[in-house]
Amino acid sequence: MISLSALFAYSRWADARLLPYLQPVYADDAYTQRLMSHVVIAQAVWLDRIAQVPLRYTDFFQVLPWPDLIALERETTEALIQLPQRLDAGALAAPLEHSNAEGRVFRIPLEEVLFHVANHGTHHRAQLLSQLRRLGHTPPDLSFILYARERHAPSA
Repeated sequence: MISLSALFAYSRWADARLLPYLQPVYADDAYTQRLMSHVVIAQAVWLDRIAQVPLRYTDFFQVLPWPDLIALERETTEALIQLPQRLDAGALAAPLEHSNAEGRVFRIPLEEVLFHVANHGTHHRAQLLSQLRRLGHTPPDLSFILYARERHAPSA
């Protein structure tokens, strides 16, 4: 079975392919700004919830300046890759108590929260690919199988 760390490594790969396509449109396209900012802010918010520290962001759709977006994407994605590697099965299965934006309290196993974070990013990257197409661009292929083929390709 694929590990949570591997899912976040895929996210890092996908962002590395996607961000160069977003950069030229980012300054002028509010949809792209809000959605990509939301992806990385959500990663930061979940890491803060997991660490049980005050949230760095309370506006989940705040627009980040491009350099801040890049820095936060790198910081949070690397943290998400490393987090499951530091935890044993018991810690991953333990419920994370957290509240949503409306203040409702939930208790969900940490591994399910982490899967949600990875899936959330994948979902919104697909929306960003569609937006690039609407703007007349040909977006990159972010298929997981392409990532896997690159990882397992024989050395040259």
